[in-house]
Amino acid sequence: MSQASDRVGVDDKTGPGTAARPKLPLTGVPAVPRDQRDRLQGKGWERSSDRAWTTSGDAAGLHVLVADSDEGYAWRTATTLSEPGFEADAWIGNACLAGDARTLTVVYAPRTFTNRADLNERGAFTATVDLRTGRVSKLPVRSSLAYFSPSCGSGSTALVTQEGGDKYDATRILAIDTRTHRVAAPIEVPGELTSAVPTPTGIVAADSGALVKVAQDGTRRVLAPTAGVAYGLTVGRDGSVAYLERSGVTAAQVRVLPQAQVAAGRRTEAPKVVARGPLTGLGLAPSVKGPVNILGDATISGSLPSGLRVVKAGISSRTSVTGALAIQTPQSRTLGLAAGRAGVDTPVAITGHLVFSDEEVVFSAIPSTPETNDGIDPAAGGSGAIPHRTSSRSAAAAGSPTELVESERYCSVPRNDPRNQAMQPKPRQVEWAVDQAVRGVLTTSRPANWKDLGMPAYTPQALFPPHALTGGGNVPAQVFLGILAQESNLWQAARHALPGVTANPIVGNYYGINYYDGNTANDWTINWADADCGYGVSQVTDGMRLAGKERPGETAMPYQHQRAVALDFAANIAAGLRILQDKWNQTRGAGLSVNNGDASKIENWFFAIWAYNSGFYPQSAAGSNDGAWGVGWLNNPANPRYPANRTPFLDVSYADAAHPQDWPYPEKVLGWAGHPVETLEAPNTLVSGYRPAWWNGDLVSGPANRAAVKPPVNQFCDSTNNCIPGKEYKPNAPDVVGERAGPCAHKNAAGQYDLKCWYHAPTTWKADCNYSCGNELLRFEPGYPYQDDATSYSPMCGNGPVTGARIIDDVPDGTPSIRPNCPRSWTNAGTFTLTYPANEQSNYPGKVDTHQIGGGFGGHFWFTHTRTGGPVSVNASWKLNTIHNGPMRVLIALPDHGAQTRQATYVVKTAQGDRRRIVVQPSGGNRWLSIGAFMFNGYPEVQLSSITSDGTGEKDIAFDAVAFLPITGTYKEQSVEAVAQFDEDEDIDTAAPSSWLAGFLSSRQELYDWGLSKSTGIMNAAACSATQTTNCVGAALKNASATWRSQVTAAGTNPTVHPDGTSIGTWIGFAQKYTDRPPTTTRPAWFDDDGRYKIKTSATASYVVDANNKIVDGSEWVEYSNRTGNTHLPEFWRNLISAASADYGLAPPNLTFTTRDLNTHYGQTTTWDPISSGVLPGRAYAFMGKKPTPVDADGIPSATNASCVATLYTAGGSIGYRPFLGAQDGVPADRYNTWVNQLDANPKAPQVLVDAMRDFKNTFLDPGRNPVMDSAFNFAPPIWQELSLNFCADGTIKKVSGRPLLRASHMPDQYFYVNGAAVTIDGTATASPAPVLLGDFQKFSAAPEPNNDFPLKPNPFGPCGAATDRSGNPWDLSAADPTQNANENPSGHFCLDKKLPTDDPWSS
Repeated sequence: MSQASDRVGVDDKTGPGTAARPKLPLTGVPAVPRDQRDRLQGKGWERSSDRAWTTSGDAAGLHVLVADSDEGYAWRTATTLSEPGFEADAWIGNACLAGDARTLTVVYAPRTFTNRADLNERGAFTATVDLRTGRVSKLPVRSSLAYFSPSCGSGSTALVTQEGGDKYDATRILAIDTRTHRVAAPIEVPGELTSAVPTPTGIVAADSGALVKVAQDGTRRVLAPTAGVAYGLTVGRDGSVAYLERSGVTAAQVRVLPQAQVAAGRRTEAPKVVARGPLTGLGLAPSVKGPVNILGDATISGSLPSGLRVVKAGISSRTSVTGALAIQTPQSRTLGLAAGRAGVDTPVAITGHLVFSDEEVVFSAIPSTPETNDGIDPAAGGSGAIPHRTSSRSAAAAGSPTELVESERYCSVPRNDPRNQAMQPKPRQVEWAVDQAVRGVLTTSRPANWKDLGMPAYTPQALFPPHALTGGGNVPAQVFLGILAQESNLWQAARHALPGVTANPIVGNYYGINYYDGNTANDWTINWADADCGYGVSQVTDGMRLAGKERPGETAMPYQHQRAVALDFAANIAAGLRILQDKWNQTRGAGLSVNNGDASKIENWFFAIWAYNSGFYPQSAAGSNDGAWGVGWLNNPANPRYPANRTPFLDVSYADAAHPQDWPYPEKVLGWAGHPVETLEAPNTLVSGYRPAWWNGDLVSGPANRAAVKPPVNQFCDSTNNCIPGKEYKPNAPDVVGERAGPCAHKNAAGQYDLKCWYHAPTTWKADCNYSCGNELLRFEPGYPYQDDATSYSPMCGNGPVTGARIIDDVPDGTPSIRPNCPRSWTNAGTFTLTYPANEQSNYPGKVDTHQIGGGFGGHFWFTHTRTGGPVSVNASWKLNTIHNGPMRVLIALPDHGAQTRQATYVVKTAQGDRRRIVVQPSGGNRWLSIGAFMFNGYPEVQLSSITSDGTGEKDIAFDAVAFLPITGTYKEQSVEAVAQFDEDEDIDTAAPSSWLAGFLSSRQELYDWGLSKSTGIMNAAACSATQTTNCVGAALKNASATWRSQVTAAGTNPTVHPDGTSIGTWIGFAQKYTDRPPTTTRPAWFDDDGRYKIKTSATASYVVDANNKIVDGSEWVEYSNRTGNTHLPEFWRNLISAASADYGLAPPNLTFTTRDLNTHYGQTTTWDPISSGVLPGRAYAFMGKKPTPVDADGIPSATNASCVATLYTAGGSIGYRPFLGAQDGVPADRYNTWVNQLDANPKAPQVLVDAMRDFKNTFLDPGRNPVMDSAFNFAPPIWQELSLNFCADGTIKKVSGRPLLRASHMPDQYFYVNGAAVTIDGTATASPAPVLLGDFQKFSAAPEPNNDFPLKPNPFGPCGAATDRSGNPWDLSAADPTQNANENPSGHFCLDKKLPTDDPWSS
């Protein structure tokens, strides 16, 4: 072994293709610093609309990241794409941006899909993403993961490709309309095509030796000849097509086919070369609103055609919308860390090249999983709801709705069996086991019943003895570690488990779901016979099916051997190593050797790794394969499915791990051998997965030797396997039609090209391999002691929450904890059941997304992901096995991880009916949480469903133990509610001129004059006719304006003297009609209608009172709730829009928008159409609550002498205009302005109509931050309510320390109820249904003057406090703060005391 200074390991990144750079001036910054933006981005950056995007994957999904020029390219997560039911260590994908500069088309899949040909060729999921809003539309199509799918052009079409592989007889191209998210009928192309791109005049693709134009029937016409198969096809804004082609062995060149030739569709000569460069140093990238960019080390031939430029950025860079920023793929050494769930933030480095200054900035961004997947299209299967889909396939067996361990399975070791859990090893444990195994000494003792798994005693390499290598030697540790990194990310258990935690073993496609046939109709059809059954860290498949259910030619291992493979990382490594050793012996015995054949050298394992992944075809079977034998074509580096200009995997950048589909399997494994993955050893502790292999050499030759681990592209393409470098042959044998054209010239007996260029000859690309080949680094010498297990997330062990509690755990009695030192010391007092709904195929897909974790109470809990509905769901039940008549306290066990939802709705079956408790599951560790006391008169039961109002398929919901504690006493339950209404008799005169409202809203008179003038003007306009074709109105506008005028004149200006239901406040949409007033002292049922109130807030307390009329400690609970009502759009305005459509044929504006927290504040995203509904939902802001506290008569907290339960709750929200104006960067509101401009351009429309609609825009619908130029409703103050209540044992509601029971904002009127009956402001019964507080619009409309806040001038802005009465607000929203925009959604505080802390789970 050479000295350390003479060898190169993972930390040196100065390999070929990475020219030395000076130290970057900006590294690890979240954005371009504001004081450097003029210099780096150019003046005017703050007005630029440029937007950059990229993707970054982890275990949570594929994150779509977005950055805008006007924010210094600060990166944010637009959305995260994933699919339920996958034990994915990381998600990968490709994407392209449509010509609208807004819609991204994405194909995405688990990283391990690249290990399977069928998954790689047609298994990726497809979606479109709106970069402005994050809205996702998931599409019913599967795609190839090849580098050229998807592709976009200058228009609104994207193309995805489905490769035929060896099962289908054609390549399929599918066009997606990115505006409607619709997928056109597939174009089936016989033979082979690559790099299909949409142009304005048709599809252009790379064929064998030519660019071709593809017709809808799949026929092709040659446009121009190419040298081999062109790649990197890029559509310019003018419809031209730039492309790359190889020039000799190591060079590449760029040509451009002009738009006219593309449109003509006729064969021409090859266009001239415009740029040249090295094969691995030249690339192309489009800018949808800018030029086509030639990337890398380009030498220009003559002058560049218009629409092209050279950018000195990495060849795989993407460019921003205008081309101002070139972005390299985000780089991270970690795989499998889901954002925000592993106890560690996982930043990625994004290198950007700023074209203006020709400088680089390395941004640091932390991809996040949004609270919700903004605007996922439910119709497309989003928003967490899996649509019911029909299928012609049937499951092998239907199963049971309550059986978790499916007897009908084919894989041997079941999922979701608490007696079969795998411990997640630390990465150093995996490396230790590999180091011992490759030397044949992995003989650590596993005693009988190791980890309470019930297995007999064994040692790993006694179960799976190693096989001696032909030619002698050992497997280099880093070769096998590279395989484990690629196969499983070094995981033995499911990705949800950190080291030391137990969970289901990681299993490849346990349910046999056919994700990869290109047909989404069967994506949730369980078909056990198709199960893969690859288990654990090395994904051992052979022998892992149940006896009697094996594949043809397979023999099942003994069951306890199967369990060892599935549950013990060391046994799995022993079994996997033996497979690799067999592949070496198989290939070596057939004469396939690499370089000098020394088994100690990393590169020399290329054939064995190749066979490990895709098999070996022996010479003995060559007769049935038309003479072909050896290793197959899929992993041949000459296969054109891999980019010709790829660099050695991971050698230039860890960003390669984000798109592993661009390399054959052996190249990936050898890349991992030299560049270890970084992964978690414990929460918040990232470590290198293992020690890297090393190469001899100095600072120049060392990196070069390491980079040469990748063989030349044509190393395995020669006459021995009928492969001819530089030639192109179309596969046309029936089983490979649709595969890419390439150099494989092998023919079957029928004379058809069949891609059986199977390699079977020795080969050398390192003649001095003894020195230049890679070497093993054995970290743990033979006999090194066993590495201790991790202790992440220790379980909560013990007897339960309190003495006397009746516990129902989530596993049956007698189930041992696999976590150490956590014995069971209780007996279940009832039954726990998980029940699954069936899908249309009568199986239970919710089981696919059910997972077990060795944590929480007793060392075990279940979890799944929340959704809004559908069959991928589960309902849990905890039911006592004895009848109980009387009150009981209910406590729920919550684990310290795997519990993320804030909307876990526990349903308690009580004597009074169902009672719901919404619980915020995540908190500071394992704990028991009381959810109050309840009255029972039967078998007490608690239920919890994975269906929640904010379910997106992303947030975990946990199911652990429940405890019931009997209480002696009398159960009581009381409720208080405040409901606010904007009465039609409200005086809407403002505090003008010191008001945030101006123009025609400044006073009743101004509004009346404006309405009368505009309605009269429109009504009196000339009628359109054959002779009157300008400045005229039709019958619809005549009627609409007349109706409006009659409303205005009837209402007049007096706020109280007017016909009922026709006030000035109602026709402008502020007020509710008199019919919404409560007619009696009983709370009206219509207060449940969001259109008939403005805000409402309630508190319902329950508790148990003992014989001394004292509150029983621990029995108290309060359930708070709040809701913000809808804002009514003026009827006259909607009528005018409809009438203009009828009279002028002008389509109504599309004002549909998507935003969060409409009506309720739980992070839920809503998509809303104001035009069709006539309303804008108000935004509910953050709510603040205190836990219920038993207090004595003096208000002092007491556990033994409490006579009341003290509560405090503050909530409210904003008028619906404000969230609408802030939604999606104001885009929906801008659509109304576009509509007004279209109206103005119509010669028929009279100016008075245009003026009226523009006035409405300026007043209500003009987004922006300028209070003078833009709509005042961008800054509209919120309305709020604060309840401060004592619920007392004698059944009364009392004040807390003399404070008002109800405080509220200046608007609107407040109605007050106790147990559904009207009360006074002091909480006493009343015979009047009238409000207890009247609105004051003048004070509410006041704008604070400088240094003149409350109490000098009551107004709704700024913070409320103990002494501000009805002024201010709990969220400190201010009209004077320019940083607050219409989309503001801030945290809040109590008006009682701004510094008073809020309590979970009673606060948002």
